[in-house]
Amino acid sequence: MHDNFRIGGKTYSKEHIKGTAEVISACSPQYVGTLTLYLENGIKQEFIDKFEGEFIRINDDESLKELHDLISQIETKNEIIFRANHGSNAYTIKGTFPQDKQDMIDKIDWMKQHPEIIRPQGLRGF
Repeated sequence: MHDNFRIGGKTYSKEHIKGTAEVISACSPQYVGTLTLYLENGIKQEFIDKFEGEFIRINDDESLKELHDLISQIETKNEIIFRANHGSNAYTIKGTFPQDKQDMIDKIDWMKQHPEIIRPQGLRGF
């Protein structure tokens, strides 16, 4: 299962994360990977036209909050390999639920205090 961070923009960020966490918790897939929303020129305008309301991108700090909230809200007794280490992401988090959940949250809290570890924009991509 893959999830696109930032897809809800500022308007629907909380709903996107809550819904995603509910789905992951309910079906306990073996693997979850997160990628950052990237709109190529050929699809960008179509996405914006179909988005309900004005699409306002979230920044890297808000993306890190989304990651924190997603991990915090996933509840499972089954093992789920979790990866937020795709080249499109500003930050890298990885672990296995449920045993690494608190470690991933702690790492995100540490990252909030160390913005120098962010992946530079020019190095992000697919």
